[in-house]
Amino acid sequence: MEDNKKGNGLFLAIVGVATLIVAIIGASFAYFSAQASSAEGAVNLSAYEFNASLSLSEVYASSNKLIPVNPDGAVENSTAPNNTIMKYALNVAKSCDDSQGYRICALYQVTVTNGGSTPLTLEGSIITNTNVASERDGASPFTNLTYRPVTKEGQTYTIGTTPTTLVQTDGGVTNIGQITVPANDSLVTYALIYLNDNENQSAEMGATYTGQIVYTSTAGSGSRLTGTFTISGGTGN
Repeated sequence: MEDNKKGNGLFLAIVGVATLIVAIIGASFAYFSAQASSAEGAVNLSAYEFNASLSLSEVYASSNKLIPVNPDGAVENSTAPNNTIMKYALNVAKSCDDSQGYRICALYQVTVTNGGSTPLTLEGSIITNTNVASERDGASPFTNLTYRPVTKEGQTYTIGTTPTTLVQTDGGVTNIGQITVPANDSLVTYALIYLNDNENQSAEMGATYTGQIVYTSTAGSGSRLTGTFTISGGTGN
C-alpha cells in the first residue's frame, strides 16, 4: 500500500511538471505568434482632419419679393421638357422672375471643396434660423416654403420631382440628403427654394425667412459647413 501511494505521488508529480512545461511552451509560443503576426509599423493611428469649405451663391439674383407659385403649372406656347413654370424659368427665361417681373424662386449653388486626402461624406440639411411674420394684421410666418434638389448638366437644370416643405419653426431641421466629395476635389449641388401655391397665402405675404444650408461630416467629428440665405415674401394686394 505504501509503494502504491509513492507511485501515485510520483506519477502526479510527473504529470504536473509536464503540464507546467506545456503551459510555459504554449504561452511562449502564443507570445511569439502575437509578436510576429505583423510587421513593424503595420498599425498606425492618426487624428481625423476636417479640411473642407463651402461657398453659397445665388444663381439668378433678384431684388424682388417671393410670390406663391405652382412650379409644375403649364406654360402656354412652350415645348417639353421646359413647358412647366419652374423649368421654363430656369432653362428658358434663365431667371427666377416670371414674365410679369415677380420673383417665383431662389436658386442657390452650393460648392463644397474637400482639401483632404480621403473622400468626405456629409449629411445635408436646411436649418431655420428665423421665420418672422410681417406687421400686418392677420399675418403669419411662412408655412409653405418648399425645397427641391436641382442638378445641372451643361446649361440645363433638372428639378427633383419630390418637394419637401421646410420645417419653418425657429431651429427646425429639414434633411436634404447625403453627398460624398472626392479627395482633393469639389462637388457642386443646387438648392431650389420657392413658396408653394396653396391658393390662399395672403397671410404669408411680407414674411421673412433666414436659413442655413448645412453639411455635417458623418465621420463622427461633428465638423460642419454652413451657408446662410434669406427669403422675403411679397406684400400682396
